[in-house]
Amino acid sequence: MDSKKLTPIASALALGLTTLTAPAIANADLSASVAASNFYFWRGQNISNGAAAVSGSLDYGHESGMYAGIWTSSEMNTDTTSRSEYDLYIGFNGESGDFSYDISLWSYQYPEDVGSDDVGNLSESIISVTYSNFNFSYYQVLAHPTPGFKESQNQYLTFGYQMDKIGVTLGTFLDDSEADKTHLTFKYTANEEISFLFSKLVDAPSSTDDDLLVNVEWSKTFDL
Repeated sequence: MDSKKLTPIASALALGLTTLTAPAIANADLSASVAASNFYFWRGQNISNGAAAVSGSLDYGHESGMYAGIWTSSEMNTDTTSRSEYDLYIGFNGESGDFSYDISLWSYQYPEDVGSDDVGNLSESIISVTYSNFNFSYYQVLAHPTPGFKESQNQYLTFGYQMDKIGVTLGTFLDDSEADKTHLTFKYTANEEISFLFSKLVDAPSSTDDDLLVNVEWSKTFDL
């Protein structure tokens, strides 16, 4: 899921994409991916009401660490409506020894929602750091179409540990409201294409469905 709207955020996205296009192409890699799962899993939640999800991406990466891409998903069946999604993103990553980092901007597009296809209209920054087998990510919403939206109320954190084929992630929303949710997720990667994910809300409003979620995903990446 990811970025939107011509504000300073979109200007940065546009500038970054423009910068990536001409001279760098000789040292760049293009790739694509496809994936399918039994439902749309997002930050500890099933946001497709159990409907299967199909997604794909087209990615551009440069040897400097700069990258950009587009990701799209099949229609989501929410409580009130059905909608498709595509996300635009641009970022930079690097590593030194056991330490690595990734900084990116995302714009999330929902064509069926009026006005939501403006780049930057719903956008987010993500900062991730990894040391050895441990990782931490911080998500901050930068712009939102909802009137009266407060950026400080849309933050999300993850703390994870990866060991061989098994990963454990604790994710939590920081918005100081009754919608706060914290989940614990285990992921088993059987091979390069198949993974199994088990997720449980460990802290959430009493009205929230906290059943154990079991997500099975098939994915494949292609070099272009």
